[in-house]
Amino acid sequence: MELFVAAMLLALGFIFGSLSPKTNFWEFGIANVFEMAASIGTLIAAVVAIPALNSWRKQFKHGEKIKRLEGLRNIDGAFAALYSLCDAHNQHVACKLRGDDDSALIAEIASARSLWFERTTEFSKSWRDAKIVMEPVEIENFRWHPDRLNGFGLEVVTSIATIEHQPRRDSLNVTRSPFLTLMHEYNFSRVSLRDAVVESREDIDGLIKANI
Repeated sequence: MELFVAAMLLALGFIFGSLSPKTNFWEFGIANVFEMAASIGTLIAAVVAIPALNSWRKQFKHGEKIKRLEGLRNIDGAFAALYSLCDAHNQHVACKLRGDDDSALIAEIASARSLWFERTTEFSKSWRDAKIVMEPVEIENFRWHPDRLNGFGLEVVTSIATIEHQPRRDSLNVTRSPFLTLMHEYNFSRVSLRDAVVESREDIDGLIKANI
């Protein structure tokens, strides 16, 4: 408030000073009166515009934050790519266990892995953009940041891809079917992926709702 009053006084002083004739301060004509009135009107318009400008800036920042938070929804694409990668590994392992030719499936895995890397890179960019406008507590409470996403992807894919090399007998020397193990791990990975998708959507929806 004090800064505003000082600015007003300074501006008024400038106006009166610029209008003062060099001979006598009080001797000026009707043109000077209109000039002074126009200057005061300009000053008032500027003062009125300041709150409007501040309001516009706040609205712009708020809209930009919502836009960046909405960008986090591309994590769905990363999870979809991970579904495809897990499915490709599942088919490949089953093919190896049967002793069939796996050349086509190796190419499919490579394609699925490439898509996974592409989608996680896109999400990482969205996360970096969103972090700029997020509060520290919002960043801390968001569960599916890129590091966790990448770690989760590595975990579920490895659990399927390594079944081919696991021992056929458990600790009690009971023979285990690798196909049953594969089916179990594949189904578990799908459940884990489904839960991850639900969690990420809950976090994103909660962030956006809290900032509307």
